[in-house]
Amino acid sequence: MKALSIGIPLSVLSGLLITLSFPTWNVAFLLFFALIPLFMALHNAQNFKQAFFFGWITGFTTLLSGEYWISFTMQEFGGFSKPLSFAVLFLYCLAFGLSTALFTALSYWIKNKSKISELVLLPIIYTSIEFLYPQLFPWYLGGSLYEKIAFIQFIDITGMSGLTFFIVLINILFLKIALYVAKPQKHLFPLKGALSAIALSLAIFLYGQWRILDVYRHSEKSRPISFSLIQTNIGNFEKSIEVQSNLSVIDQVQKRNFQMARAASESKRTDMIVLPETAVPGSLNVNDKTKYEMAAFAQELKTNLYFGGYAETGKHTFNTAYYLNAKGEVVGRYDKIYLLMFGEYMPLSNIFPFLKDLIKEVSDFTPGSEIQNFPLKTEFIGPLICYEDIIPSFVRRVVKNGATVLLNLANNSWFGESACPYQHLALSVFRSVENKVPLVRCTNTGISAFIDATGKIQNKSKLGSAEILSGEVKAPHIQTIYSKIGSMFAVICCVFLLFLIARGFQFKNRT
Repeated sequence: MKALSIGIPLSVLSGLLITLSFPTWNVAFLLFFALIPLFMALHNAQNFKQAFFFGWITGFTTLLSGEYWISFTMQEFGGFSKPLSFAVLFLYCLAFGLSTALFTALSYWIKNKSKISELVLLPIIYTSIEFLYPQLFPWYLGGSLYEKIAFIQFIDITGMSGLTFFIVLINILFLKIALYVAKPQKHLFPLKGALSAIALSLAIFLYGQWRILDVYRHSEKSRPISFSLIQTNIGNFEKSIEVQSNLSVIDQVQKRNFQMARAASESKRTDMIVLPETAVPGSLNVNDKTKYEMAAFAQELKTNLYFGGYAETGKHTFNTAYYLNAKGEVVGRYDKIYLLMFGEYMPLSNIFPFLKDLIKEVSDFTPGSEIQNFPLKTEFIGPLICYEDIIPSFVRRVVKNGATVLLNLANNSWFGESACPYQHLALSVFRSVENKVPLVRCTNTGISAFIDATGKIQNKSKLGSAEILSGEVKAPHIQTIYSKIGSMFAVICCVFLLFLIARGFQFKNRT
């Protein structure tokens, strides 16, 4: 009972500290202490069930406090009622919070059957679980360090899993040092661990400094590509538009698109004008009026035009990005591959069609099937739509397909003025770092941004404002180890974890 009374508040504290390290709080240094309360609870756990429970509380608390905006999105995007959206959020936190429960449960079980130091054991288990456990919104422990540019460059070798490993290592090291300071007669000072962590930290920092200079040196050899990003700031269901104007909603949206794009074209010469996800109503590939209108507009602007819209093929509707050249010709089309569950499609509706009728507000898009890249001057544009820019494995495939500049269209108005747009921007930074490819983000309501190949946010818009964001990027044309081998570091951790589990069962059989 005492273990529970101590362990539960400690577990909750860990969850809150992790959330505080992320946007919009941005207290990033807390991440190196955030897991200590959970590890203290784990040390006090009297059995396997308690260890599992403490981890579940931390996972649940982290998600509930950090991804509370899911409830709002369900209401805005999926048409869910408030009670139903809260219920979905609760179940979501329970389900995906299980990843932390698996970590603490496995840690408790293995450490009682192995002599391996916790300084090695806990980082391996946490990194493996984080990598293997399915996530609706791909999220990694080190995501709050997106502004610590020199410190995160080494993920172009290890991927995000290397950063997770290091953070867990530092947390358990700090706990062991604190235990030694509190009771030196009971605990040994972790000298080897401390020296190893110091050496590793120094290596990470020095590599980061060198890598940043290396990227900029290579980038100077490339011609800059300029973009004008049109952040139209049009909400999803602006019902007042038709009331306030004689124009239809569609015509009013197009009027805003054209006004801002013309202003961008007149103010500065640019290689490409970009409109956000689903900015242009109608399906360009079947709607002759929309096709003619956009082609004529590109000719008027006398520059390349890139925008989000729709496409239809038979009964299938796609969330699509179009690329028109200055002559108004369609030279590229990309259909979004990773669709958003409960927003762009209803899960399992292909098996049980009646699910589509349960909540009619949920869209019924078809996923695209082909990764694309589009030529622009001396570079190749890798198209991404919405949250595809936070999926490491997918972005790596886009880069391996030949992309030298990533271009993301998003509509974050579904999330309101919550922490989500800030979190989305933060997580997207790591795709540039992993692959050493600049990323340009054009969003409907914010946050649009230019991110260079080191992950530095060179320029960004405000949330909830109509803006024209202009800038340029240079591609360094560097192929990283991560781009070549992917998440091999995480795979190695998983292999070690399987070995430890097998050894644990052998130990159990012997005893």
